[in-house]
This record gives sequence, structure tokens and C-alpha cells, in this order.
Amino acid sequence: MNERGTDSGRRVGLIAAAVVVAAAVGVGAAYAGGAFKTDDAMPTSAGSAPVSTPTPGPTPTAGATSSTVTAVQSQPSTMGGASSSTVASSKSSAASASLVAPTAAERAVGTFYGFADAALMQSAVPPSQAAVDAIFSSRAVEVKYWNINTRKAQPAAMCGAKGPNLAIVATSPNGVTVSFYEKGRLSATQAEVTLDHGSQKIASISCADSVPPAFTGTQKVVQYYGVDLYRQTTPKFPGPGKTYAPAAADGPQEWLNFDTNVCAQYRPASWVFYAPVSTTSGDAWRFAYDGAMDRSTEVLFTDPSTGAMERTLCGGFPDIPAPDKAAAGKADPDPATLLVSWIYDAYIYERAQQSLGAIPTDEIAPYFASHDAFVAASKSTGAIPFLCASKAPNVVTAIGSTVVADTEILTYTAGYASDPTPGNTPAPVGKFTVSVDLSTMKIKALTCT
Repeated sequence: MNERGTDSGRRVGLIAAAVVVAAAVGVGAAYAGGAFKTDDAMPTSAGSAPVSTPTPGPTPTAGATSSTVTAVQSQPSTMGGASSSTVASSKSSAASASLVAPTAAERAVGTFYGFADAALMQSAVPPSQAAVDAIFSSRAVEVKYWNINTRKAQPAAMCGAKGPNLAIVATSPNGVTVSFYEKGRLSATQAEVTLDHGSQKIASISCADSVPPAFTGTQKVVQYYGVDLYRQTTPKFPGPGKTYAPAAADGPQEWLNFDTNVCAQYRPASWVFYAPVSTTSGDAWRFAYDGAMDRSTEVLFTDPSTGAMERTLCGGFPDIPAPDKAAAGKADPDPATLLVSWIYDAYIYERAQQSLGAIPTDEIAPYFASHDAFVAASKSTGAIPFLCASKAPNVVTAIGSTVVADTEILTYTAGYASDPTPGNTPAPVGKFTVSVDLSTMKIKALTCT
């Protein structure tokens, strides 16, 4: 298998029947997913799940009224009381896909500094000059901060940081702030990036005295990813030291061919972390490494109260793509199949981590067209929510789709294999359809068949 040169050397797979789809995005063709046990219990007061601020603050949009991106910076969340993940809780406090994903402004800045740090630390070059051009408002701005000939950042962009191996990107009142860490030590100066109002691309970079990021968990993240990984031969992931649910709540683990602590098959040399977002499953830090900024970001969850590192979700939940009705059922890969496959991949992955604080039903909720659609699907899909399976599956396979007007109906089978490695044929344990609204790219209905 690949390491991370493709879109996912992390969680392997999409769907066995979507071999062409998987190959097109560089993902292993055999889908390996975790699943539920019929007696799965959600976290209760016996092991309270991490509960953070129910309504995360607003994020900047292209329609902001200021000439720069103005937003409320994510703040450290607080630990709530015990939580039972119910349908009702998902309506009020589930994290949305857009909230977990970096904003357009953060992504532009994070992408640039991902390229810059990788160039400094590894002499790695961006995938193309076009990838760099795409994050600046103009070529005139770009050449101030990026040397097109050497393919490295100009000193003006690095604010005195000589060899940062970790950066934290966070929305600030006047744009985006980048904090540089060199082997665990915060650099004396941070970058303040102003974004073009219309395009959300980099317009200017200035430097200011560093202010340590106030996010709960910052020091633990910096210590592990910026220091321990390189000082220790076999660095131990500093887990929270507690569980949020009985181990029996965890579904069977999918096949993983990488180190889940770093979401790679090797030890990366540089990291970009985006400021954490409060979710019911914990504070979610999106991250990328080694300048691979054009792919899906990984997620690290930390305890909202203590900042303790809980778990990773390699590959993360996918962003919802823009509607493209013309591509429905025709494009290769098919957008709806790709989206739903990634949703199930992440959902199954998280089902295996409930004892570590994951609340998969909350995490999947934003992909439904309405709360009513979510409730109906959760109630009609049997003892193993959203999978229609008689036994805990660890393989899900897309076997076809049909387009009817503004709806694409995808057919899936659920299977179980004691050894879910590619090549092993799973025993079928369920079958269902997923109806996707092509005007919103959200799930309208799930039906067991």
C-alpha cells in the first residue's frame, strides 16, 4: 500500500464495487470499515462523553462586511456533564461538516504554511506552481512571500522562524494568525495574515510578537507532534487516561495499514494544525503534514476540559461538495457515491472509538437534509443504526446507483469478515439504499432493503 502520496494512505478504502472511484482518488479499492454490535451502547454517565459548547461560534464567510476576514476565533471549550448520545442531542449540539472543516481563509493560509514548512524542513516542493498561485490574491502579492525560483517562502512570510516543524493556524479578528513552533518552542514572532475580501486569498502578511494560543490542549499537541515524535524511538500517544463508554460499545475495528497516531505509514516531519472546533465528540483539531495540503485533513480530538489527547480520525469526515447534477450517475468518480462512501468510512471508523469519546451519530447528523430525515433513518435502520445489518459489519460496499429527477439512490451492502484485509470476501449481513438530494448533496432517506 502507499504511504501518503495519495489521498489516503490512512484509512484504507472506499467501496469494493467502487474500484474505479477509489483508484481515481488514490484510495485502496477494498473498503474496510468498522461497524456496530447489536448491543452497542452509547456513552452514558458511567463514562461521560466529552461535551463542549453546544453552539460553536460563527465562522467567516466570503460575504463578510469587512475588507478583511472578520470572525470570532474558536475559544477553548468547557467540559459539560454526562451525555447520552440520543437523536435529540444530535439536533441541538452535533458538529456540522462546515464547522469541523477549516474556513476558506484558514485553508488558504494553512496551505501556504504547509508548503513553506515542508520546503524548509524537507526541501519538499509543492505539487505545482498552480497550487501556490491559487492561494494568493495576485502574482504581485505572491512574489513578496514566495520565491518562485527556489520554491521556498520568502523571509518576510516566516517572521524569523528558521525551522518550524509545527504551525497552528487560527482565525483572528483581523484575519488569520499563524503561530510557529520549533521543536516545541514557540517562535518569538507570529504571522498575521490578511485575506482578500472577495476571494479569501492571501493579500498580505505582517509579523507581530507571538502570543501563545489559548486553546485547551495546545501544549499537549505541540509536545507530542512537535517534540516527542522525534525524541523518542517509539513515542506513546498520550491518551486521556479515561474512557467515555465501556469497551463493549466499540464496533469492530476496520483494517488499518498505518500508524493511527499520525495517520501515516511513516513519521512526518512538519505539521499544520487548525484551531480546534467544539463538537460533542470533543474538541476537533484538523491537521495535515509534510506539505500534503491538497488532500483531506485528518482530525485529532482532545478533551474539552483538560486538553488531553483522545484519538485521531484519519481522513476525517468529508466536506459536502457543491451540487453537480450533470455529473450524477455519470462522472467517474460519481460525486454522491464518493461522498456517502467517505461518510460511512468515517462513521464506521468512529464507531470503533466510542470508548475514547466518539459519538458517531452526532458526527453523521449534519449530512442529512433535515433533522426529521435523520430521526427517521436512525429509527428505521434496526439495532445497528444507519447500517441495516443483522450482525455487526466491518465492510460496506456500494453496488450501484439510480438517478430519479433531483435524487440519486445509492445501493449498499453491509458485510462482515473476521479478517477484513483486501481480498477476503465478507459475508453479507445487510443491504440498504441511501437517497441523496442532488440540489444540496445531503441525505434525504435511508431504507433497509
